[in-house]
Amino acid sequence: MKTGTELIMNERAHQIVNHGRTARHDFLNNKHGELIHAAREMSIPNLVITPEYLVASRPKEWSASMWEKMCGKPYIERLVIAGALIAAEIDRLIMQKDEEFENILNEIFDAIEKVSSESNISSATIIKLLEKRSKPIKNDEEDDQDGNN
Repeated sequence: MKTGTELIMNERAHQIVNHGRTARHDFLNNKHGELIHAAREMSIPNLVITPEYLVASRPKEWSASMWEKMCGKPYIERLVIAGALIAAEIDRLIMQKDEEFENILNEIFDAIEKVSSESNISSATIIKLLEKRSKPIKNDEEDDQDGNN
């Protein structure tokens, strides 16, 4: 018999391979807490499925038939789905953080290019000047070791 972790990993793989629910898909289509909302709903032990519940609980933009199928599964299967949805949300958040970092880097490089073109100083020279000006930040432990406290 498989462990809960194995079941969740298999479900997450199933979501990706069979349904195309990659981190990129979730990054683009589930930005407003849909994955966590669905995971929370899947983990209700004695879920009473009514037409009203299905309409009210379905994450925005999700397929009604898919949601009904998910809600109709036995409790342990719903918990497995919930675990996989939480993993999907973690993947989405990691991708979002990477995307934000990439955007910041692009803004920095765009600013360097702009300064370079306006001042006739090469981008490489500007980057070298910035590197010279930057100082490493010491943490408290390093200060203690240096005897500065």
